[in-house]
Amino acid sequence: MAGPTTIDWGDGSPVETGPEQGTASHAYATDGTKTIKVCDAAAPTVCTTVEVNIPFPSTAEPTVTAAADPADTTGRTAAITLAGFPADDAVNVNWGDGTAAQTVPAGTTTATHAYAAGVEGAQTITATSATDTTKTASTTFTPTPPAAAPAATATPDTTDPMTASLAWTGFPAATTSVSVNWGDGSAAQTGLATADGAGTGTHTYAAGAGGTEQTITVTSEQDTTQTATATFTPTAPAPAPVATAAADAADTTGHTATLTLANFPADSAVSVNWGDGSAAEEIAAGTTTGSHVYAAGVTTEQTITATSVGDASKTATTTFTPGGAGLRAAAARKK
Repeated sequence: MAGPTTIDWGDGSPVETGPEQGTASHAYATDGTKTIKVCDAAAPTVCTTVEVNIPFPSTAEPTVTAAADPADTTGRTAAITLAGFPADDAVNVNWGDGTAAQTVPAGTTTATHAYAAGVEGAQTITATSATDTTKTASTTFTPTPPAAAPAATATPDTTDPMTASLAWTGFPAATTSVSVNWGDGSAAQTGLATADGAGTGTHTYAAGAGGTEQTITVTSEQDTTQTATATFTPTAPAPAPVATAAADAADTTGHTATLTLANFPADSAVSVNWGDGSAAEEIAAGTTTGSHVYAAGVTTEQTITATSVGDASKTATTTFTPGGAGLRAAAARKK
């Protein structure tokens, strides 16, 4: 065109005068397809037209960003923000954890998703336009591992089965000390040091508590809602083995000793050394008596040693004097 032009913007607005060359701009009040007509002002039949769609398609690449949802203090909920997607189109979001994709309605730019316990590590989140799969974006989100719940265990002390060795773990980092209720009616033990949520303690139960299960409760002294429990059954020590010897009343010479055993393990034989150089004799498991005839020449005090065959730590000793003392004892019992 060789002079001024006229511009019809195609939206019903007044025709404008435009330049022969250069640019011109116009603000449309409504969306839709518009036919713009440019004519030579001196020769109105010399025209050219062009169609435009309002709004113009965005050339920006879609984006998705993710952050921890502040409403979830566990840090396991992702909050995403979408940008650059067609405003008139829904967006499908794959959260990366194997759950079904979530459809975010057209015009909505945010969404949240809570990751289940056990879903750890970086999750790849992919957002895709529902009708134009070329419009897609991805990001990652790492759920915070679930906080460990406080826990406690109690085991017998290696040297005393009436003493509990207690260990606790999983308390919040802010817990620097705990109190322990040992379950036996004694005063709670306070001020037990805790570092990195863990600590240890011991407690000896009274003899009367033997065989009774005790419930032990550990409580954070900084946050009493944080507790852990354990159970412990004190075991009263078995009574020490006992051996006694007396003259057999049926032997008037007093050379036969009758041995009586107590508190030895019932499931094990007992080996008896009669002290006179003779071979040791085994008394069968579950049997509590035995006897031995000393030779006529053996008249001095003899040390008798009884030892469990299954547990050599279970042992007891006694003495017996064949003849004189043994004879007098036997005679006294016959009267």
